[in-house]
Amino acid sequence: MPVNEIEEVLVGVVTVGANGQGYLTKKINIPEGMRNMVLTIDVMDDMGIPWGNLLPEPSPNAQQFFITPYPPQITDESWGHISKVNENSGPLAGDEQVLFKQTAIIGNGDIQDMGYAPYYQQFPNDEVGARPTKTWYTPTLYLTMMIWNAPESTIPVMYSAYIKIKQTKVNRVESTMGRYKEFLEAQCRLLTETAVAIPNGRLTGQTFPMWTHGGIRAELMIDSATAVQYYNRAGANEAEDMVSLATWENRFGSATTMVAFDAPFGDAAIPLPDWVKIFDVAGVTSGPIRQYAPPLKYEDNGNTMML
Repeated sequence: MPVNEIEEVLVGVVTVGANGQGYLTKKINIPEGMRNMVLTIDVMDDMGIPWGNLLPEPSPNAQQFFITPYPPQITDESWGHISKVNENSGPLAGDEQVLFKQTAIIGNGDIQDMGYAPYYQQFPNDEVGARPTKTWYTPTLYLTMMIWNAPESTIPVMYSAYIKIKQTKVNRVESTMGRYKEFLEAQCRLLTETAVAIPNGRLTGQTFPMWTHGGIRAELMIDSATAVQYYNRAGANEAEDMVSLATWENRFGSATTMVAFDAPFGDAAIPLPDWVKIFDVAGVTSGPIRQYAPPLKYEDNGNTMML
């Protein structure tokens, strides 16, 4: 498991297109058949600060720097200052394909009169980036700079990157599956929406319905005999009543049955409160159970195979 240090630079001149965006990238080849773990990662802008905005009006320029196994693609997401939104951002920092991302926004003019205060962000941050973070299998790395500035302008880029990685030789199956996973993750989505918007008026009853009525819902009490079956408090030599699988299934089915808004959840005939489902006995669910469990297969060293 060798530990290698990669020190590379991304140096060049970006010609910004008519849409105000530029793209510069560099490919780094690393050995194949390895599981690569990032131990430490750090970058530096050798220009000192992002290149000033070349537009005459006060509006910030911007740049995004990426380290990824595949070259990052632009999306339809917008980002930046609320007064000057930048179109077509690169992938989000939380995307699986991104090993490191740094964004920078700076105004026009000299350092004393930029119009906007410089703004930097990076993911992972310095503290997290100094410890092991992500793992990848693809035998390449890309250093990529995306720039937003005046159309048809030329922007010099000087970026240095330091990446310390632990490389572990893996079998062909693991390497191939890992590379295929990263290949799919690199197929970027143009727009991302992963959250659910909930109106403030619904918050009180979204998770706990009785909160809308000013208190906790009434609950059933569990009897001692049933509690023994859940918590196994019986003595080692004490006889216990046998419970059929169908009974267990019915209990858990009853614990999730819909009831009137002011009635306690669960089954009053047992009695069985709804919170019992949190302590589900392994392998017991409410529903049909296959007659025979799937057979276990073992590796040569005795480990159970994951199929």
